[in-house]
Amino acid sequence: MAICVDIFLQFLRLGATSFGGPAAHLVYFERHFVAEKSWLTKAQYQQLVALCQFLPGPASSQVGIGIGLQRAGYTGALLAFLGFTLPSFALMTLAGLYGLQWLGASAIQGALCALVVIVAHAIFLMSKSLTPDWPRRAFAVLGFAVFLSVQQPALQLGVLLLFALTGAWWLRPAPITPAAVPATAMPRFAQPGLILLLILLVLLLGLPVLAMFYSQAPLLLLFERYFQAGALVFGGGHVVLPLLEQQATGAIGQTEFLAGYATAQLMPGPLFSFAAYLGAAAGHGVSGALVATIAIFLPGALLVAAIWPWWHRLSANRTLLGAVAAVNCAVVGLLATGWWQFVVPHAVTASWHWLFIGCGMALVLRGWCSPVLLVPLGSLLFFLSAAL
Repeated sequence: MAICVDIFLQFLRLGATSFGGPAAHLVYFERHFVAEKSWLTKAQYQQLVALCQFLPGPASSQVGIGIGLQRAGYTGALLAFLGFTLPSFALMTLAGLYGLQWLGASAIQGALCALVVIVAHAIFLMSKSLTPDWPRRAFAVLGFAVFLSVQQPALQLGVLLLFALTGAWWLRPAPITPAAVPATAMPRFAQPGLILLLILLVLLLGLPVLAMFYSQAPLLLLFERYFQAGALVFGGGHVVLPLLEQQATGAIGQTEFLAGYATAQLMPGPLFSFAAYLGAAAGHGVSGALVATIAIFLPGALLVAAIWPWWHRLSANRTLLGAVAAVNCAVVGLLATGWWQFVVPHAVTASWHWLFIGCGMALVLRGWCSPVLLVPLGSLLFFLSAAL
């Protein structure tokens, strides 16, 4: 019992103080749980990070779930998720319930222009990490071209499957881990992994069917849409932007959507808590925020809980790694498509906005300013320019 309380409190503290996005979260986790607490060895932590970058879903939250899983089984995984997510969930739910109009149109416009820089910087970092050679860069460019014309999530999933098949045949990345089995590779909670994968499959196939038969049940429809989005998000938090934009179409305005996404950059904890804002802002209140949040995190949580005990074997399969490498390249193209088709047109409404975006990008690339700080900076500058 004491271990479970400790897990919840440790992750609650990190959920309230971990600013800076997924990359920063991984640094905080390593410092706290590896260097200070010794809950995992450095090798175990590196393998957990590799797995969570391999799977769809929110990587930093999945790493937290894996740490809780390693510490205290499924109860520890659940408490780690609750602690890390609760602060940002509460803040984004409040933002969704009461709106962001009080900020003023000029401040919101500044936040949107800052968002152009944030997403562009994410694309830049992802391309450096996921497309290190020309074959994978070609996959990313092809993905951008394809997703410009393919907008439906079901069709996008089909495109990702085609990329996976091609990558399994063509790409052969080096194995992530040696084939040797570490002593802690098969803990006692490994056996139910197949059951968790079966639950995931049933939900993926069954929720769309239920949504057709119960089309007048708004919370069921909300759960189905956000579960689908959570299952398709390869590559990290920012990739959820184009997927959630499609799911939120008609429920809230596009300016309100982007303003909420910009606000999510300022929050501690996982970026996926943006789903709480969307669930509340769409008129479903706290229930909608809770349903959307559970739905978008659930696929990634099921996957990491099912696969982590077996990761030492899967990570040596070069065919599987090639399929995932191709999907990740396609995801770079998907995010670039969302940035070009959705973020830029709604954020840039005057030619001088490009001056702020260009200066912001230069500051971020040179390391003189954190991308997250551009949101309050842009809001302040645009507010002052409108007042003068």
